[in-house]
Amino acid sequence: LQSRALKNVYDADIHGWNAQSFHDKVDGCGASIVLGTVVTLKGDDVTYYVGGYNPKGWASYGGARPSVAAFLFYSSSQKLQKLQKE
Repeated sequence: LQSRALKNVYDADIHGWNAQSFHDKVDGCGASIVLGTVVTLKGDDVTYYVGGYNPKGWASYGGARPSVAAFLFYSSSQKLQKLQKE
C-alpha cells in the first residue's frame, strides 16, 4: 500500500447498506482497509472507530483469505489500537 494511492471504492451511504453492494465494489480490488463507525445510544453517545486491513483484499466466493499481515483495529478516541492475537 505504500506505493499505491488510496481510494474509497465503497461507501454504504452511497452504494447501499448490504453485503451484495459491498462485494460488488470491493471484490478483486487488492489490498484493502475497511473503516467503520459505531455510535452507542445509551446516553453517553460514544463513537467507536473499527476496521481492519488485509493485503489479500476481498472475494465473495466463500473462502477465507488469511494473511499473517492482516489485522483489526479499534478506537474510542483519536488513537487507534491494534487488536492483539491470543
